[in-house]
Amino acid sequence: MPWAMRRSFSPESAEGVAALRSTLLTPDSRVQWERLLQLVAEAQAAQRDGKAEAEEGLAAAPPAASASNEAARAAAMNDAVGSLLGSRPGLALRRLLSELDST
Repeated sequence: MPWAMRRSFSPESAEGVAALRSTLLTPDSRVQWERLLQLVAEAQAAQRDGKAEAEEGLAAAPPAASASNEAARAAAMNDAVGSLLGSRPGLALRRLLSELDST
């Protein structure tokens, strides 16, 4: 997980927690799906742009190496999310998730 994302999901100040909450949830604790989908679309676009640049530089890399890199990247992201949620800095995100109105 990129450092900036990890930092965004683990605010330490009351203002940071409020900003995270207002980004992800409405005042009545419902998920802001349109906002989340917009953030995902922006992240995917940035990833595609970065991937296209990387592919230009690694055009000679064998396909097996590319698949291996993708698997390693996915595993690293899963580890980062798991370690964030299970760590002290992930407290704000865990609290936010517990406040979520799932209806």
